[in-house]
Amino acid sequence: MLSPSQSEILEKANLPWKDSWLRTEDGRIIVDTYYLGRSSHSKDFIDMMVYPKVGNYQFKYLLNQIKFLIDDVGLDGVYIDQFSLAFGRKGRYDYSKWDGYTVDIDPKTGRIERKYTDAGLVGAKARKRLCEYVLSKGKIVVANTMPVVKETQSLPVFRFMEAEWSFNPLELKEGKEPPLIGKICKGQLASPIALGYRPGRLGEKGKKNYARVIMKSAITYLRHGLLYYHYGTNVPESGPGSGECGPINHMFPITPIALHEGWIEGKERIITCISGTYSWSKREKPNVFLFDINGRERKPDFEINRKERGWQIKVNLRDWEEIAIIQ
Repeated sequence: MLSPSQSEILEKANLPWKDSWLRTEDGRIIVDTYYLGRSSHSKDFIDMMVYPKVGNYQFKYLLNQIKFLIDDVGLDGVYIDQFSLAFGRKGRYDYSKWDGYTVDIDPKTGRIERKYTDAGLVGAKARKRLCEYVLSKGKIVVANTMPVVKETQSLPVFRFMEAEWSFNPLELKEGKEPPLIGKICKGQLASPIALGYRPGRLGEKGKKNYARVIMKSAITYLRHGLLYYHYGTNVPESGPGSGECGPINHMFPITPIALHEGWIEGKERIITCISGTYSWSKREKPNVFLFDINGRERKPDFEINRKERGWQIKVNLRDWEEIAIIQ
């Protein structure tokens, strides 16, 4: 939260985002200082905290950016970060105006204590229109965070969640089912995708167990019915932490039919990290691949039997330590 004098500097700059800024109750401007002083960036900078709403400048700005990328540059799609603005308090609330709905209520008296704007709520129609423009061109939309409003829930958009902050793959016991993590379950209500785990976050242990960290993360996601999205994944081919991206290479494309505890059923393939008997409704006999905890393919242990309608596949693997793909 900027001081009054700092806010005044931005005010006098006469920037077009005035109607899109997040502000405190007394009118001070809120900014993002996440990148300030971080060594990974060549120049320190701060971001204005803004939100799109149909009619405001941020909405017009994003739409113009999308039109430029799709129509002029000719890209296949767009990626939008922090798209729902509905998780946590940072970057979500504008206390300088009221949206007509959002309030704080005293639980003892039932009286309204404060009125303000929820950017996740008032931006629902704007986010819908941004996605629909890209989709109308036959292009792809990938967005961070789960959709939380009906306007975007049913759109054919790839939504993923940053699940790596919810667990430590190296603390998971060998051969044991990962614990249920409520936060990760949010991904079951959208496209079931979780952003990958960066082993570097775990220091030297992460580097020495690089491939295992990646595969344990993929298994943890499957435990919650989610798929693994690459995120800085660069598994070394030899030496400490070496392995392959075997099961992830066979994970897509997939059109999910059902999400299960430890496995996902899709039109194109079945992905599982637990032993069991699985049904395959296609006429063609399926292929079965099995990958160890380092992502390397090994000879699978399975039985395939022809049924009246499709096939029945019995897969044996080390539960929660290996991943099998039926496709």
